[in-house]
Amino acid sequence: MSKKLVSILMSVYDGDSPLFLRKSIESIVSQSYDNIEIILVGDGLTKLELIHEIEKLQEEYTIVLNYFPQDVNKGLAVCMNEAIALAKGDFMARMDADDIMHSQRIEKQLSYLNKHKGIDIVGSWIIEFNIDSGAEKLVSFPLTHEGMLKSFGKRNPVAHPSVLMRKEFFEKAGNYPINTKTDEDTILWLNAFLGGCKFANIEEPLTNMRVSDSFYERRAGFSKAYSDLKNRLKIISCLSLSGLNYLFAFARFVIQIIPSSTFTKFMYKNLR
Repeated sequence: MSKKLVSILMSVYDGDSPLFLRKSIESIVSQSYDNIEIILVGDGLTKLELIHEIEKLQEEYTIVLNYFPQDVNKGLAVCMNEAIALAKGDFMARMDADDIMHSQRIEKQLSYLNKHKGIDIVGSWIIEFNIDSGAEKLVSFPLTHEGMLKSFGKRNPVAHPSVLMRKEFFEKAGNYPINTKTDEDTILWLNAFLGGCKFANIEEPLTNMRVSDSFYERRAGFSKAYSDLKNRLKIISCLSLSGLNYLFAFARFVIQIIPSSTFTKFMYKNLR
């Protein structure tokens, strides 16, 4: 029996690093599972260094890497919906342009889905590594659908760049929402729960995610905090989660609007 095709969904924009993109692509083509395609959507790229790096990668990995540039920057959600429409795989995996897949990630996640036919999406634990300080942190997530649902009032149930989904996941959940300013994946997970999708995580890190000091700064400030609060309140209400989650949501909001990235770092390191 032939191996099922896995489509890796990625987007790249001018803020991405050519070096980090190369390392990310190399971690994908070095997977132990070899029947993959990469759908890389360019989100209004203008940086020549990045464009030239993509051209080099295409020459090196012609069979695997499919690049689809867009003239205008439209954001992650639009790029992901474009990638979904272009993907040919029976399974779809997410990946960011600066993260690293462990060599057996796709093989292990695909094996999990093949053994658990009722699961629509599987993530994993991750390792966050700070490119400024060099610090590494293991970030764990609940393993079962019930545990993930219960914790969703406080945090997302999966790390977005860590997931592998059946193609049918998007038939149940719909595409990425384009009517939210931030956290497109958060609302996608909400729609997936409401659509009857079943979630799981694998109890080991299978993706390394880069963070930096600017990562925390982007998550501070009133606009981001208010958007996060509205999304979290919607989740708690729509999924009828415990009322204690409201207290956590408002506490998180207060921490985010304090004008210091130190508090935001504390929140992301200790409250998720």
